[in-house]
Amino acid sequence: MCHAFTDEDIRAQIACGHTSVNKIGRSCGAGRDCGACVKKIQAILRSKPAEGGTIELKIAG
Repeated sequence: MCHAFTDEDIRAQIACGHTSVNKIGRSCGAGRDCGACVKKIQAILRSKPAEGGTIELKIAG
């Protein structure tokens, strides 16, 4: 929200090896200001598929 990151931006950070909200935040700033996106980042991290899989993410709210 603060930095206008998309789900794809977060997935790209995960693909680069950033495997926690803190690591993603240090890398690109997502989740570091107001924290409104932290729950969504956590959901994306939890839904991370096995190597080569796809992610289908549905979050209410």
